[in-house]
Amino acid sequence: PEVVRAIALGILRGDEKGNLNLDQPITRAEALALVIRISGLEASANLMAGQTKFADVNSDPGLQWATGYINLGVGQGIVNGYPDGTFKGRNTVTYAEMAKMLLYAMNYGVTVEGAPWPAGVMGKADDLGMFDDVNVVPNAPALRGDVVKMIDNVLTVNHLMQYGYGDIRQYVEDPDTTFLSKLDVEELKDYVVTKIDKVSGSKLDENEIVLTKYDKDGDVEDTKTLTLIADESAEEIFGLKVDAWVNDDDEVFFVKVKTAASDILVDSVDAENTDENKIGLYVEDDKFEWADNAEIYVNFDNVTKDQLVEMFDEEVVLFGKVVLEKGEAKFANLFKFDSDNLGLVT
Repeated sequence: PEVVRAIALGILRGDEKGNLNLDQPITRAEALALVIRISGLEASANLMAGQTKFADVNSDPGLQWATGYINLGVGQGIVNGYPDGTFKGRNTVTYAEMAKMLLYAMNYGVTVEGAPWPAGVMGKADDLGMFDDVNVVPNAPALRGDVVKMIDNVLTVNHLMQYGYGDIRQYVEDPDTTFLSKLDVEELKDYVVTKIDKVSGSKLDENEIVLTKYDKDGDVEDTKTLTLIADESAEEIFGLKVDAWVNDDDEVFFVKVKTAASDILVDSVDAENTDENKIGLYVEDDKFEWADNAEIYVNFDNVTKDQLVEMFDEEVVLFGKVVLEKGEAKFANLFKFDSDNLGLVT
């Protein structure tokens, strides 16, 4: 998923053949380019492309693509050149060096100044969750795939902001500034997918979904109609609570399911144990009380609890997804089959 996000955000790009080379070490120039892009500064980097103060960069045709990133990165204090006046853009970056670039891009550089190298940087990066699910060796060359994970882990971490100057200078977390905010990407937290284009009478365009946020009392707080372009299908996330990442074209390019896996039940409905108050499930071998405001769909038609029970008079089989909330059946997306005309459901 972190690779999907990185590509959708325009951070990660392949080589001239389109290969991402995630298992290969990343160079200083490549690493800096990723940091500049995630900081929302690529347009500025493009304006600063050209001559650099590093002779080894200027004389290397294979680094001309990176001159803007290098000029901006050095100017922003994200990275420095070497004492001999070179940049060494083709050198590989270690995990510690990559972490340092990201920390300085987030204004956390002040917190590691003077600390032992690389312990100070590694400790602060770990505190911020930068190394979650990443096996790091501080001084080993960082792999491109791991760098993408490191960036992904800090997308929503608040950056530091400086207040005051001189002796009264202070740094505090800025709740409004993250890498995502710098990219002008909206993150919708704890929304429920309440409608998809397949729902009868939805009037939604293909791949459109409706996301709804509820307050603690269950009242609607916000509703958005967006286009789903993420890998997940609309049916897969229908009825689930999610975090959704939205670009400036109102497209959901990544979805993180927040509903616990244990609350998503895929099963056949047990007719004998289903009525207006509860739904029984065969595989679960259990029955669950309906929530007061439960939403029920059969073949994408919204039905009431009474209408659901009446279907069993026709000797049908119902199969599908039931979503629990606090132990009650909050949502059901079911499909109806004649009992003598069953098939394989995938």
